[in-house]
Amino acid sequence: MNIGDLTIEELSNGYVNSGDTYACIFCKETFDAQEEFEISDRFYNAKYTVPYRARIW
Repeated sequence: MNIGDLTIEELSNGYVNSGDTYACIFCKETFDAQEEFEISDRFYNAKYTVPYRARIW
């Protein structure tokens, strides 16, 4: 993923949505769009998890 190829929306969101996955533009980790992730004893989808993780970096 080249930062120069990202859209303003992707830069603002902090992730790239490829349909099946969300990829963090900061750590390059990918998250399955159908998977749920636990954060502070609650579960969130990938669309919420990626920006949350980017904030705690």
